[in-house]
Amino acid sequence: MFSKKRQNSEPNKNEETDKEISSKSASAGETTSGGASENPSEEVSVKEEAKAVPPGQKPAGETPSGGVSENPSEEVSEETLTVEISPEKGLEEVPSGQKPAGETPSGGVSENPSEEVSEETLTVEISPEKGLEEVPSGQKPAGETTSGGVSENPSEEVSEEILTVEISLEKGLEEVPSGQKPAGETPPEEVPENECVPFVGMRKGITYWGFSQKGESHKNNGLPCQDCCQVLVSGDDTPIIIAVIADGVGSCALSHYGAETAVKSSAEFLKKKLDACPDKKFEDREIGNLLREAMQCAYDSVQKMAEKMDQLEYSFQSTLTIAIYNGTDLYISHAGDGGVVALTEERKLELVTSRIKGEEAGSVYPLQAGSGCWQVFKVSSHVNGFVMATDGVLDKFVQGEKVGNGVYYPFIQPAFEVKQKERRDVEETANFYYNYMAGEEYRKAVTDDLTLVVVTNRRELKSKKNFPVFDEKAFYMKIREYQAKIKRALYPVCPHCGGRIASDYKYCPNCGKQLLML
Repeated sequence: MFSKKRQNSEPNKNEETDKEISSKSASAGETTSGGASENPSEEVSVKEEAKAVPPGQKPAGETPSGGVSENPSEEVSEETLTVEISPEKGLEEVPSGQKPAGETPSGGVSENPSEEVSEETLTVEISPEKGLEEVPSGQKPAGETTSGGVSENPSEEVSEEILTVEISLEKGLEEVPSGQKPAGETPPEEVPENECVPFVGMRKGITYWGFSQKGESHKNNGLPCQDCCQVLVSGDDTPIIIAVIADGVGSCALSHYGAETAVKSSAEFLKKKLDACPDKKFEDREIGNLLREAMQCAYDSVQKMAEKMDQLEYSFQSTLTIAIYNGTDLYISHAGDGGVVALTEERKLELVTSRIKGEEAGSVYPLQAGSGCWQVFKVSSHVNGFVMATDGVLDKFVQGEKVGNGVYYPFIQPAFEVKQKERRDVEETANFYYNYMAGEEYRKAVTDDLTLVVVTNRRELKSKKNFPVFDEKAFYMKIREYQAKIKRALYPVCPHCGGRIASDYKYCPNCGKQLLML
């Protein structure tokens, strides 16, 4: 879009006004309200500067249906830089007082050129076919989408890319990067781009990586990614990893803002506090208090965001899970249905957080549920590595509580067992998971937003003696037993013949005997 301020104009009293226009002939290129010359072949007689125009050809500076200024001899007192852009000519300056070829003012020339125009914005559209085209005030350029993001003419195909530029008297012509709005067109707060490519890091034998991806359901509905994650490191000689993830509540329209704000505010709060202690020695109680303060900091930051945007706090709700790890000890604060899976020195791989959900299906107790619903604890055993995931990922490789929260180890096995001595090894592992989870097969099974963060102590994961033992047969046996239990509850059996019946049967369809109804 162009944004161009029109300057105050007033007639030049010193200019000669003795030009005469023949009453029987139209001036060069002058059109009637219909936009076509009534006498295109007639000769135009204008004193000093009149030129004949070939039939059917319009001279530069012609103004269609808007008409010609009633005061053509008046000169604008302030010189305004006018530019013309086309694929052939590029940027071309046009002499003061002359209009670019093909420029079409929406409303014609002001009948009162001396009137002051205050901060009026001129909207134009540029395309390789049309060049520079002014769009009438209140009217959208062709192909511009409505607020919902859907074209008003969905059947029309846009074959050429539209170049967006910004013009101001101070900056001149400025191209705006693709996907970015010119200054002054964005809302008070930019929509956060929570989705991110894998980030990786290594510090004193501890590796970490993670990413967030927009789920298919949000892609199909044109919604932003509501997941967010971040990892910060405090200290060099004795590094402490601060890993944070959040998942915006799906029913809350601005939860992507809430998730981003909760993640960044809590991570930065903890880093600042931990950086202030050079020796990095803390008592468990101190870390517990810091985690509670970080949760409260996130809570307050989201509340301030809601106030700043003048929106209800409810619209910003999200889960929040924070981990502090020094290579052996893992401290966690948690709210919601995401979670942390830890690999302990006893070679156990288990879900160490609880899924804090409501009684209704799909409901969750988010960060905004308050401190009474927050978990803050330390994992009892030393930890060699851990995985943080929002529910979109966690539900895929961790079974429910009814099945003992069994973890399907093959899903996360490469993150623990693949050698990661160099940074490029860590990058390859992160990219492997990113591409796998962005693939068609995984996306068919999971349509929610996805966040995965993995932190490992490579010094402890050098050999198989520290890897968990996974019994795949036992894992699936538990699942089948649970499914059979559910089936028996839904479809009871006849006490006489043992045949399958429905709960509302009065007689067994297999043996015909009357059933005892309780």
